[in-house]
Amino acid sequence: MPSSKLRARRKTARKPPVCIKPKPKPPPPRVSGAPTVPPTPKLTPTYVLAATRPHPAPPYPAIFQRNLIYHVYPNLSNPAWAANIAQLRKRWGLFNGRKVIACVTGPGLLEPKAVRLMFPKGIDLRAYPNDPRLRDTATFLDLLKAVKSLDPTEATFYGHTKGASPHHWQSPDICRAVMYWRNAMYHHLLDEWDRVQQALLTHPCAGCFLQDYSSAGTDAMTSPTGFHYGSWHYAGTFFWYRHDCLYSNPRWPFVGDDPFADEMYLGGLFTADQAWSANERGPAGDPRLTRLYDPASHKLRIED
Repeated sequence: MPSSKLRARRKTARKPPVCIKPKPKPPPPRVSGAPTVPPTPKLTPTYVLAATRPHPAPPYPAIFQRNLIYHVYPNLSNPAWAANIAQLRKRWGLFNGRKVIACVTGPGLLEPKAVRLMFPKGIDLRAYPNDPRLRDTATFLDLLKAVKSLDPTEATFYGHTKGASPHHWQSPDICRAVMYWRNAMYHHLLDEWDRVQQALLTHPCAGCFLQDYSSAGTDAMTSPTGFHYGSWHYAGTFFWYRHDCLYSNPRWPFVGDDPFADEMYLGGLFTADQAWSANERGPAGDPRLTRLYDPASHKLRIED
């Protein structure tokens, strides 16, 4: 029989060295098709009904901070964009809050550093690649996010270099009509701030040339590309909105994947009777609002 020392040596040899650690247990298998985080909802609806009345309800507090968010398409072949900035500069003192400018870049467009020089100091200018399909809608959501707050004394004006698209420069009549159109919006919404401020005490938003399709049903509100979004809109896409009303609405980040989605945006948040219009307001098919590219249809004719 083996000696006691030999039996102890064999018993010790069967033990693993102390430096070897047992292998960790493998993680439990993941269930096929189960994501670890919920998927992000798409922000490109193809059809959105007009929103119900938001919270809070009027009357609202007075507005003290006035922000600017603005889209610039610096088309070198069409000077209308520079005429827009000139109109904006005349009223620059009205804006006492944040001023965020989206400037698109690409062939045939002026460089952002040159565009910056055309504005007064203190702007937040952000460059974006030009999107010929979405146009000003492409930067709209980023601009909304840039000034987001729930301050009940804060409002923001949104506008863009209207008339700078290449097709607007092909007809002298269209050029003149667009000039009257945009200058009327700058005048009503910026020069007449006292009227707008009073309107924002009882309305979530204020703009010009309101086209109301609610009497004909929501289905009548269709963009030229077939996009549906709400039952009304401000023709021209210049408007003010209250922060407490817009950003408290859970729909505020939903911007359609359509070049006209920013123009129709407020119609998906507020009902037509909640929207104030500084000038003409009419139902679907109203000739005052369907012939805005005709210079004879404009009563207020402000030259550049």
